Amino acid sequence: MASNKHALLSPSSSERWINCSGSFLLPQYNEERDTTAADEGSLVHQIAEYKLMQDDWYDYKSELDECRKNDLYDPVMEHYTDEYVGFILNKDYDTMLVEEMVDLYFIYPDLFGTADCILMSESNGIDVIDLKYGRYKVPVENNTQLLIYALGAVKLYQNKFPETKQLDNFPIRLTIYQPRIKNINTWEIDWKTLCEWNNKVLVPALSKLKFEVVEENPGKWCRFCKANIFCKEYVGQIMFDSETEIKPLNNLEIEQNLIKAEELEKYIKSVKSYITDEIKNGQEFNNFKLVAGRKSRYWNDEEQLKKVLSSNNELEAVLQLPTPAQLEKKLGKKNMSDYNQFISSKTGNPLLVKKEDRREELKFEN
Repeated sequence: MASNKHALLSPSSSERWINCSGSFLLPQYNEERDTTAADEGSLVHQIAEYKLMQDDWYDYKSELDECRKNDLYDPVMEHYTDEYVGFILNKDYDTMLVEEMVDLYFIYPDLFGTADCILMSESNGIDVIDLKYGRYKVPVENNTQLLIYALGAVKLYQNKFPETKQLDNFPIRLTIYQPRIKNINTWEIDWKTLCEWNNKVLVPALSKLKFEVVEENPGKWCRFCKANIFCKEYVGQIMFDSETEIKPLNNLEIEQNLIKAEELEKYIKSVKSYITDEIKNGQEFNNFKLVAGRKSRYWNDEEQLKKVLSSNNELEAVLQLPTPAQLEKKLGKKNMSDYNQFISSKTGNPLLVKKEDRREELKFEN
């Protein structure tokens, strides 16, 4: 069964901390992110887990029913998880481990994670299968998360089949199962090659973290890095190059600048969120302040409003009510008095502006 415990060095983010120690050792800003996708993924993993663990003794019906009551549940999850279960059950194996915690304490004290599925066969080696529900394509070849799980899976295999001594060409199959984008791929590695990767890549990366050797190495792993707003190398990579010679850009350069601009937009959003939270926590900034957010109006009783609008012949046969602003534009401010009782207002989130902005600065208790 899955564990709620999370490793400080998570295998799922291993591509980042293996390639860039700075992503782990630099200050990390815990920006609030939309967790809907992550919660959907967790729900799908739960459904898949219960389906895989069904047997003659227990069918997990009540657990599955609870999953189906979740607000994020979508019936299409049944189709994807049924296909995933079928993919696994068609494999040749002696032992199946579902949501199994693999502990790599023998490599590093705080290195562990939960593998979605590990299949072990005395005659056919090991399968490590990772279910991904997102739409961002995850490659399987040299996937560091799966390689780490594979190291732990071999340890489990040796405990299960201690008589197996010859492991040099021992087959280990790694699979990414990503059903929503039909990315279902398997890559095979042998034990000897896995050990070489451990010695030449994983152990040196862990040593840098242990001895706090900060190296900033920007790459595709910056996408989800919480330290990137503090990283000079990353910022330098996404800034536009300036040249003294004036010459027109060609199409390739324009395209490359657009890619940089999209990355720069993400960076600006992260920095604004960071400064906003710092100000709320009492930190002073020389050039920025927070002011009250914009006020918006909304209907507080739409059903009653529809009756009043209909009786006043102000509601046409449409499916959607006009907003307060739209109705005011149609009737004019003087004729809105009949409808003011249905209007409530709310203030949006504080806005980050420059100090010279005339709006009053919000004050926050430290």
